[in-house]
Formats: sequence, C-alpha cells, structure tokens
Amino acid sequence: MKRVEEIKQKRQARFIMNRLKKSKELQKAEDIKEVKQNIHLLRAPHAGKSLMYLNLGME
Repeated sequence: MKRVEEIKQKRQARFIMNRLKKSKELQKAEDIKEVKQNIHLLRAPHAGKSLMYLNLGME
C-alpha cells in the first residue's frame, strides 16, 4: 500500500506542475499581447538620455 501511495503522490505532483506550466505559458502569451497592443505607451530606455544631456549642456 505504501508504494501505491508514493505513486499517487508523484502522479498528483506531476499533474499540478503541468497545470502550473500551462498557466505560465498562457500568462506570457497574454503579456506579449498586451505589450503589442499598448506599445505606444512604452518608451525606449535610451530615448530620454539625449534630452537629459541637452539639458545639462544648457545649464
């Protein structure tokens, strides 16, 4: 009986991990879709640097 319980627990753990893995994939796909949809709200990291250097040069 002990061996049967071990097998059940391993199978259950594997089932849960597979469900979590699928959830991560779906979440990542949803995040990518959201970024593509709202790309106009994002700014490139180097976009503000030139303005900062210009402001420092003016002072």
